[in-house]
Amino acid sequence: MADHDGEARAAGPWPRWALDSRLLRHFLAVVHHGNMTAAASALGLTQPALSKSIQHLEQELDVALFVRHAGGVTPTAYGGALARRARLIDAELARARAEIEAIRGGGAAVVRVGASPMWTAAYLPQAVAALHRDLPRVQVRISSGVIDTLIPRVLGGELDLVCAAMDFPEHGELERESLLEAEHVLVVHRSHRLARRRAVAAAELLQYPWATIGDDRVAMARLGAYFSASGVSQPRIDIEAQTLDALAGVLCNGPFIANIAAPNLEFFAAFGIVRLPIRGTLWRFRAGIVYRAAALADPTLSLLIAHLRAQVR
Repeated sequence: MADHDGEARAAGPWPRWALDSRLLRHFLAVVHHGNMTAAASALGLTQPALSKSIQHLEQELDVALFVRHAGGVTPTAYGGALARRARLIDAELARARAEIEAIRGGGAAVVRVGASPMWTAAYLPQAVAALHRDLPRVQVRISSGVIDTLIPRVLGGELDLVCAAMDFPEHGELERESLLEAEHVLVVHRSHRLARRRAVAAAELLQYPWATIGDDRVAMARLGAYFSASGVSQPRIDIEAQTLDALAGVLCNGPFIANIAAPNLEFFAAFGIVRLPIRGTLWRFRAGIVYRAAALADPTLSLLIAHLRAQVR
């Protein structure tokens, strides 16, 4: 009989430790609360029991995970590195449990998608409908956001797929696929004083109130660059909306100007909102999908990505 253990030892040393998912949950609770007492209470443990778990984890890893101080605890550099990975592990375990329960109950998988406003109104709804026709039992959960809020969530395992602009740095754990080039445009309600003009100068745009999608720092930076190139100051944003329909409602009820992605013009046209003819171009950008490489092993997610590609084409 072959000595498989001996062969493995010859190939390289065995890992010195193996992490317990229970210990990781305890560790993440302490990171979240920053206090052993609060974390123990949230976990339903005594503080000594939780302290023993953290000590065991530190012994396994042979590093200090927290700095203890009067107000509680703060992760060390080692603790911060473990927290990033542990959140992914915890998210994947939670998803595995959910899938197993769905299969046991005769259900199907859940796909979690994060999307920027452009995608929630164009391409994604059609792709999700096509996926539903192919796999009627699959559940799709869509979260709206912008790059700054969506990318951390896919890195943390909260989302399986993100549909957004590609305006963010490369990351070793993420795969990105550019699907189209789009441009941002300015829009107003058709009753707006500027709607019938043939061309509107940048300085004239500052005479009216502005509305935009909230938290989109990338878009605001690009908007500022347009006005700077035109030799005028950046407009003040008076209203920030979290959804496209909320933004449309604002435009319908006042002399507001907003910037949107051109693929959403059809959505806004239903509200009587039209493109504003400005001098020059705001900016063009690449948009597509982002996911962790391991996610493609999920056939349901792969099928949704195929439908998204087809919709863009």
